[in-house]
This record gives sequence, C-alpha cells and structure tokens, in this order.
Amino acid sequence: HFMEVVNSGFTSLPAKFNTDVSVTGSGLKMQKFSGIMDGQGHTLNFDYEYTSEGNGFIRDNYGTVKNFKIDGLVNAKGKGFGALGTWSYGATIENVDNNLEIVSTFSGDNSAGSFIAWIQSAGVTTIRNCVFRGSIKSDVAVQCGGFVGWSAAGSAYFENCLSIGDIDIVITPDDAYGTNTFSRGDNNGIGVPTFNCYYLDNHQ
Repeated sequence: HFMEVVNSGFTSLPAKFNTDVSVTGSGLKMQKFSGIMDGQGHTLNFDYEYTSEGNGFIRDNYGTVKNFKIDGLVNAKGKGFGALGTWSYGATIENVDNNLEIVSTFSGDNSAGSFIAWIQSAGVTTIRNCVFRGSIKSDVAVQCGGFVGWSAAGSAYFENCLSIGDIDIVITPDDAYGTNTFSRGDNNGIGVPTFNCYYLDNHQ
C-alpha cells in the first residue's frame, strides 16, 4: 500500500496512480511526502471529517503533486485543512482540478484552503495550472483562502490558475490577514504573487 510505504520512511518514493483514490474517515493519510506523485488524471475522492488541527491527504508536503482531480466533501470541525498539504515546504502543485466542498463548523480562524492549509517559509511553494471550482462554506469560520489557508511572506507563487469556486464564510473588517481568493497571509501587505491568474469573485 503506497501510503503505508511512505509512512514507513520512504518519503521520496515516486508514484503514478492508475485508479481513483478514496480519502475517507478522519486523520492524516501521509505524514511527509517529498517525491513526485502523478495522478495521471485520476481523482482523489474525499468523504472526510476531522476535529483536530491540521488535516488532509498529506501532512508535510515537500514534493510535487500533479495531474489530479479532487472531489467530494470535507466536514471541518477543526482548524487547518488542505487537500494536498497541511503544511507545504517549497512543494509544487501542478495541473490539479479541485472541486472539493469544505463545510466548516469551527469558529474563528479556520486557515482552510482547498489545496494547502499553511505554506511555510522554506522555499517557494508553486501552484501552477490549477483550478479551484469547489466551495468553502461556514456560518462561524473566518480567515480562509480559496487555494491556500495562509502563506508566509514570499513563500507562495501562483501561475496560470483560475478561481471560479465559492467562498461563503464570515467576513469582518478587522480580520487579521482576512480571507482571500487565492491565499491569505503575511506577505508584507502586497498580496501573494500571481502570474496569469483569474477569478470570478474577489475575496480580499
């Protein structure tokens, strides 16, 4: 089983997926990944619920994840969800079509992102040729991002991305770092760098 092998210490093991993958239940699936994961057009189907902080398919993403579709439902009862990384350390996400629905009942700073929860200041995390067409919804959560829940200054870059999803959460004028279409975060007040990226609804 690929995830068991990675969790046993072979974190740089490359993988090509030949079938869709169901991400069910709760808890992290891979603790750390630093290889190349190629979905070959297959789908990560989420039917997932969590209550603790920091959840998703991969906990610490140092690698490259590409050519996936993402679908399904996440019931977020804790802080910090990212489908392809709870924390990203210079990871690359390419050619991912994300139709995930995230419904949060966690009150306050949620830091949910459909791709990554938190981008850390260790290299630049690049998200390229990706689409967010899903949704993040809550009556009580604040501070989320369509693609990334939060990114450290100078540590995120978006290229050729499209945001056509729905972000429907609590927005208040005094939110620190607010909620953003692509990513919220501490980027010296200049926003996260984007190139050739487009959106339908602006959240910032």
